[in-house]
Amino acid sequence: MGSLPDETQTNLGLLTGLNTQLQAATQALGQAQSNKAYTESLLSSQEAVWKSAKSGTNPQALDQQLAQMQDQLAALEARYTDEHPDVVKMKKSIDQLKAKIAAAAKDGEETPKTPATTSFEPPQFAAASRAAEQNEIAVSELVKRQEQIQEQIRMIQGRLQMSPAVEQQFKD
Repeated sequence: MGSLPDETQTNLGLLTGLNTQLQAATQALGQAQSNKAYTESLLSSQEAVWKSAKSGTNPQALDQQLAQMQDQLAALEARYTDEHPDVVKMKKSIDQLKAKIAAAAKDGEETPKTPATTSFEPPQFAAASRAAEQNEIAVSELVKRQEQIQEQIRMIQGRLQMSPAVEQQFKD
């Protein structure tokens, strides 16, 4: 099927169309990979800023970190008993952070109270993370599409290569 001599022109037309589709898919893949790299670099820079603010002595950041740790502790206590190593470790970390906040307050720094946040990461960080995941999905889908087109091209090329043999069989 498809390798008959009369279908050579049709197969060549299909091959040309598939090559055009392959070029378009390759360009789209390049663009998606570029977007993915940009989003990942943006994500890593936001993560670095977030981590530095989280670990710094900024009173607002310390209060936010305390709220996040308390949220984590509540989640851990819902799953485990008070003797569980993760719960004990989180309580110890919270105590250390409270001591750090108290020390910062003693040094004359005023600790403005910020409302407790329930999210573990800032909204921009979460949005960039979702964009990176979407870019990863787009790249994988484009790679699959490119592979499908290449498989179709190989099939059409096989038909074209078999066409002379089929024509010879007809002549015989």
